[in-house]
Amino acid sequence: MKNTTAPTGIQFPVNLKGKRSTIETGQAIFAASYECVDKTFSAQLLAEVKWRDHYAQYMPPMLKSAAKSQLVCEQIAEQGLASCYEQFEFIRNGQAYTLNQAMALFTQPHFRTAKIEGLSQQPKQAISIEHKGHTLSGESLRQQISVWHNKNIIEKSHAQDLLAILSDSSKQDLSDKYFVLLGASSEIGPISLLLALGANIIAIGRENPANWTRLISLARASTGNLYIPCKRDCSDMSDQQIAQLAGSDLLTQTPEIGTWLNSFKMPLTLGNYAYLDGANHVRLAMAMDAIVTRLTQKRNDISLAYLLTPSDVYAVPKAVTTNSMRRFKGKGVSGLFKKLINKMTLGALFSPSIFSQVKDEQGRELGVLDNLVPQQGPNYVLAKRIQRWRAIVSVKDGMRVSCNVAPATSTKSVMSNKFFAAATTGSESFGVEVFTPAAANALMTLQMINDVVSEQTLERGEALFIHGANHGGSWHMGFCFRSVLVPSLLLGLVQKILPKAKSQGPLKTISNQRQAA
Repeated sequence: MKNTTAPTGIQFPVNLKGKRSTIETGQAIFAASYECVDKTFSAQLLAEVKWRDHYAQYMPPMLKSAAKSQLVCEQIAEQGLASCYEQFEFIRNGQAYTLNQAMALFTQPHFRTAKIEGLSQQPKQAISIEHKGHTLSGESLRQQISVWHNKNIIEKSHAQDLLAILSDSSKQDLSDKYFVLLGASSEIGPISLLLALGANIIAIGRENPANWTRLISLARASTGNLYIPCKRDCSDMSDQQIAQLAGSDLLTQTPEIGTWLNSFKMPLTLGNYAYLDGANHVRLAMAMDAIVTRLTQKRNDISLAYLLTPSDVYAVPKAVTTNSMRRFKGKGVSGLFKKLINKMTLGALFSPSIFSQVKDEQGRELGVLDNLVPQQGPNYVLAKRIQRWRAIVSVKDGMRVSCNVAPATSTKSVMSNKFFAAATTGSESFGVEVFTPAAANALMTLQMINDVVSEQTLERGEALFIHGANHGGSWHMGFCFRSVLVPSLLLGLVQKILPKAKSQGPLKTISNQRQAA
C-alpha cells in the first residue's frame, strides 16, 4: 500500500473526482480572468480539453486585449486574482480554509527574531559587476551599459536608470531601507548587493542550517543587517546556533510569516523571489501573494518587487516591434536559409516573435511579443501571471512597484542539465546574451533600488513591464524563443564539442551574417 502524506498548507483545490488537479485549476483561473472581457473566449478557454498542450496559444490573444486598454488589463488582473483566492485553500490539522480565512485566523506570534549585525568597518566600495571574466566598475561599467543598450540587449529605460543610480551616491546608501526577501537565498535574489550597500534584510527561507550559515556569514562581512525568523529566542547564541534554529516555510506557515513581518513597523519593500519547480511554484506564488495581500490590507507603507522571465508574452514599444520584424525578415543567405527552414517545418523553427500589433487607448503603437516556451508548462505561466496581476492591481491602487523583465541566466539549475546548458550557450548565436547570475542579480537589484526610491510615475496596465526591461536581447531577436530552441541546442552542442567552432566554418558565417543584419 502506497504511503501518502496528508496535505498541509497552501494546496490546489480538490476537483469533482477527489483529485487536486493543477491543470484544471489553472485553466479555470485563466478562464475566469477573461470572463469580464469576452465571455465567448472565456468559455473556449474552459472548454479546451488539452490545456497542458495548447495553453500557450491562448496567451497572446489575451495579452492583445489587455494591451489595448488599461481598464481591461486591470479587470483581467483583478478577476484572475479573485479566482485564485476562490480556488486555492489552506489546510491545517486536516481542516481546509480559504487563504483569506487562514491569513486572518492564524495570527498568533510564532517566530522570534535574530538580528545579525554587519561587522565590516571598511568604507563602501564602488559598485562592481563581474562580467565574462572582467570586473566592471566606474567608467568601465558605464561603458558596458552603453554597449548593452546599443546592442539592444537592454532597453533604454534600464540603461538610463542604471546610469542614474551609479551617478547618485545617495541612492547607494541603503542603511535606512528595509527589504523583505521572500526566498532570501534564491540564486536570482538581491541579497548580496543589498547587504553590501548597508540595507536591512528581513529574510524568509526554509530551515537549512548550511544555507543560513552562508547568509549569516554574508551579513557579518557587510555593513548591513540581517533579521531572521527563529523557532525560539536566540539571545546570546552563536551564529552557528542561530543557523540551527532559523527558517520558516512559506507554504505551511504563511499566516505566521505574515504576522512576523507585520511586527516590523518601518516601511518595507517586499521582494518576491522564492522558486520551486512545477506546481509548487504556483503554491509559492500564492503564498507570497497572500502575505502581500495581508500586509497591504493592514498598512500603506509597503512597496513590492518582482522579477519577470523573458520567456513570456509582453506588450512592447513600436521601436522593439519594428526592429524585431526587421530581423525576422532578414536578408542574405542566412535570412533565406531561415525562411526556408521555417516553411519546411511548418513554422516550428524560426517563427516570428511578434504575434500582432495593437494601438492602445493613448494612441501608442505596441507589439504583442510572444516568447513563450510551452515546455515550461502551464504552471510556470500561471505563477508568473499571478505576480504580474498583483503588480498591475497594486500600481492601480497607488503602490510603488518594481516589476522588471530579467535576462536569461546561467543558473546552476540550468547549467546542470547538459541539454539546457547547450541550448543556453547556443542561443547567443541568435543575438541573446546570457548573463551569469551574479551579473544579472547586480543589474536587476540596481533597477529595483531605483524603482523603489524614485518618485517617477509608473505606467499602468501592461505598459508597466516595459520600463527597466533587461531581456538579454530576446525582444529584438526576431524569432520567438521556442522556435530557436532546437537550433540553439545544436549550436551549443557543437560549440561544446568543438571549442573553436565559433571561429570556424558555418558558425562563423552565421555569426557574421547575424551581426550584419
